Amino acid sequence: MAAGRRIGQVGAAVAWLLVVVLGSAAHADVPANDARAHATVIDQLPYSDALDVAEATVESNEPSCSWYGGHQRSVWYRFTATSDTRLVASDEGSSFTPLLGVFEGSASAMSVIACTSTYSERAVLAFDVSKGETYYINVASKPAEATSSLMFALRRQPTIESAVDDQAWKRLSNGRTAVTGTLRCSIPLAVQLQVQLSQKTPSGTVYARTTAYLDCAEQRAPWVINVSPHRGSFGKGSASVALTSWAPSESLHSTSTTSASVVECTQVGTVGDDEMVGTSDSDRLCGLYGADLIRARGGDHVVYGGPGPDQIYLGGGADIAYGGDGRDVIRGEGGDDRLYGGDHADLLIGGRGTDRCSGGEGRDRFKTCEARKQ
Repeated sequence: MAAGRRIGQVGAAVAWLLVVVLGSAAHADVPANDARAHATVIDQLPYSDALDVAEATVESNEPSCSWYGGHQRSVWYRFTATSDTRLVASDEGSSFTPLLGVFEGSASAMSVIACTSTYSERAVLAFDVSKGETYYINVASKPAEATSSLMFALRRQPTIESAVDDQAWKRLSNGRTAVTGTLRCSIPLAVQLQVQLSQKTPSGTVYARTTAYLDCAEQRAPWVINVSPHRGSFGKGSASVALTSWAPSESLHSTSTTSASVVECTQVGTVGDDEMVGTSDSDRLCGLYGADLIRARGGDHVVYGGPGPDQIYLGGGADIAYGGDGRDVIRGEGGDDRLYGGDHADLLIGGRGTDRCSGGEGRDRFKTCEARKQ
């Protein structure tokens, strides 16, 4: 019996020891950056941090973003800007949706710069910083929200460079108008582009608006967005283009307004490499972007090659060809033609008629042109 009691006592002691050890191992420590005076210093961007915040606390005099209902746990980060720029603080997969607040000043005297909303579904906060200034970032949890793992990140906000070309291309068959331009991002992003085209006409203002979803890369790339007027029809001449760019994942938004000249076309190309063939009528062939192959055939045609190395073959009529930006080859064939090479080094070949050739910028070459202009 005594031996049995001793075994029982030993078993109880072992069980107690396991509870103590396992309990201590499962118990999370208070994070080292729990207080703003001990904020984790961020000295390089991009920055990311993963830590357990289950035992984080709130200081009695902690600066607040006036979040609705307050907050119950928080940690702090500190960053001194080395240049004027725009930063993005974000949650990158935490077990909860943090609240983010940015403050300027010292640990003892802070003023609020920016805050996320209490009701945000994702913690993303963009804010401007000035060279030499120190900023404190407060990452907190909502009251009564279960918290454990935090994944925090700070980086420079990406940039979007979007531009609209100075011509828009109207299809005579249905009135749809192609607005073109280029897009570039400092990092790969999913971008929404909204184009609004408006034009004052004798019968009133004609407008159209369309949104496209594009993948934006570090290399500048062309885009084309087709818009259809709500009523009326666009005519030749100047129109206003409002371009809005969004990157929802980065809270990035920009708007610009410019003008474009509406050009009427019987055929409109794409941003790729197109092959277009005219008819015996007087066509207006608009190639847009890419390395296009355009054959005008009969009739008096007007051809726009657009950006890219195009090959344009005119027909037997009195044709006009605009090569655009790129190393173009334009052949006049028959008829009295006018050939315009545009930018870069173009090859302009007149043909059998009395042709006038204008190379524009670049080291152009001319053959059988009656009149030449570099």
